[in-house]
Amino acid sequence: MDSARQSTQRLQQLRLISKLQSGVSGTIFEAEHIPTNSLVAVKRILLDSPSTAARFLAECKHSSGFSTHPNVVDTYYSFTHEAYGYIVMELLPNDLLEQFDDFRNEENLRTVFQQVCKAVASLHNNNIAHLDIKPENILINDDGDAKLCDFGAAHGFLEHLDCPVGTEFYRAPETRATSDYDKASADIWSLGVLLFTLLTGEFPYPGTTEAELLESVRKNQLCMTALKKRKHSKTAAALVQQMLQNDPTQRPTIFQVLRHPFCFFF
Repeated sequence: MDSARQSTQRLQQLRLISKLQSGVSGTIFEAEHIPTNSLVAVKRILLDSPSTAARFLAECKHSSGFSTHPNVVDTYYSFTHEAYGYIVMELLPNDLLEQFDDFRNEENLRTVFQQVCKAVASLHNNNIAHLDIKPENILINDDGDAKLCDFGAAHGFLEHLDCPVGTEFYRAPETRATSDYDKASADIWSLGVLLFTLLTGEFPYPGTTEAELLESVRKNQLCMTALKKRKHSKTAAALVQQMLQNDPTQRPTIFQVLRHPFCFFF
């Protein structure tokens, strides 16, 4: 990391404009990079313990290490200043949740889903799992291409997990029972929920309220009715069902997903 003087200079080069998103892992701002007069996204993380400081360093490593991939958000640099860590990234206009309706057509969503899978494959090929795949962590650029972001939960396949990570509706069932699970397979489950949601506009769990859905998630109750009601290809439905196997050993790898007819089209 930079020296105190360098980090102060880096912070002074940024003018925070507005808050874009706030969560457990930090706050994301739209900012101006004053020397270049360009807009960037800045993630600010409170480093209030040795563990959060260590996670910040890991996130910086993963973010910058994969940012050259065309389907991963570009990370420009990172630094610490006083009690905070900062990650400066490219600013993209919308996430997949905000543009959800644009990808309800199966042909459109096939492309964006394939792009997300390619990003995940790059991670898995380097023995890293993302562990928080969801629409909010998939940004869409001006060309309509998907870019995976937020590596705050990412861990190495063999790395110990000190606490639960991920987002409740997208977490694999085994992640609630133990911290010693197959992280790559957990990513596949999250991708399966993502694909189901893109295809149907619903979660693959019974319930009409958020409380009912959360109860179904925690009881590991799946409901594929919405998938059967919608007029989607048998190929899409088959892939979802393969990815949402309760037994993690029965789920396909990310490389098998990319070779599946739903994804393997160019």
